[in-house]
Amino acid sequence: MNHGLLARILYATYLAALFLFLFAPIAVVVVFAFDAKGIATPPFEGPTLRWFRAVLADPVLQQAAANSAKIAVITVILCILIGTPAAFAIARLNGRGVRAFALVISMPLMLPTLLVGVTLMAMFSSLGVGLSMWTATVGHVLVTLPFLVFTLSARITSIDPQLAEAAANLGATPAQTFRRITLPLIGSALACAGLLVLGWSIDEFTVSFFNMGGGSTLPMAIWGQMRGGVSPTVNAISTIMLGLTVFIILVVHRLGNIAALGGKTG
Repeated sequence: MNHGLLARILYATYLAALFLFLFAPIAVVVVFAFDAKGIATPPFEGPTLRWFRAVLADPVLQQAAANSAKIAVITVILCILIGTPAAFAIARLNGRGVRAFALVISMPLMLPTLLVGVTLMAMFSSLGVGLSMWTATVGHVLVTLPFLVFTLSARITSIDPQLAEAAANLGATPAQTFRRITLPLIGSALACAGLLVLGWSIDEFTVSFFNMGGGSTLPMAIWGQMRGGVSPTVNAISTIMLGLTVFIILVVHRLGNIAALGGKTG
């Protein structure tokens, strides 16, 4: 057999096995979310939306979804307010201090979220701060801030600094330069980074588990229901979250293409 043909066959087999390993469990969850039988075992008896209606009618899940949405939106806003100046500092300044600053911001990416969650809980306890949605939000900002900072700093680095200098020479104030020149150039990257933060925050479990207090988020509610076994309702919730995640990924991919095009023309 030709060695090139054998290599292609082995490569195709490897890819097929990899995709099967990655996506077969997801496919099973989605399929049984629509199964009328109510038990996640074959055979598939027929399609139904009953489990999705049960999810939408469950007050516990409604409150958990509302908490997740509130935390995610607040996290995005805080990350933009905190991360945008940090991204400019990393992209425009030089020196050991800036490198150390970037390292500190990237630390949550290198630490296990379990460690981050437990450490934050211990810190709030030592300060006498009661656990609530706000303490969970602090944790979400901590673990998602690096995504926004480094996504945005990469875009800022590609912008010619002479554009701002030219605007200043023409009499524009720093605020006018940022609003009329810089912001349009980084807008798509900022939106892309914000969506990454949003998706990560909605899916975050560990930090929320240790810092949420008496409330719960959607991932926490799913975990609570799964302690009694995988139910069709859990499959339906997971399918909804999967759809939301895929939508965010597609939008991020689209915005990433726009940002890349802007980098070529900006």
